[in-house]
Amino acid sequence: MSGGRLVAFTSNMEDNSSEAGFQFTFFCDLCQEGYKTRFIESKTYKKGRLFRGLGRVAAVAGDLSGRGNRATPRRPALGLSGTASTA
Repeated sequence: MSGGRLVAFTSNMEDNSSEAGFQFTFFCDLCQEGYKTRFIESKTYKKGRLFRGLGRVAAVAGDLSGRGNRATPRRPALGLSGTASTA
């Protein structure tokens, strides 16, 4: 503080946020010293990470049981007449 008055410094800031969470650094216009806020993890990122982890577990379990992403042969689509269409 300079002379007992508040100095506005919010115009000189840096956004350090990512998809994982939020963090900001504020710099003083007079002395250029900075203050970095603590990192706050995004709640949606946490949930997404949980579901991605569950998906990986399910994929591994499927692979181990032999029912993983196996390609199945495609049958030709049946047309209106009940015969296989070539289009």
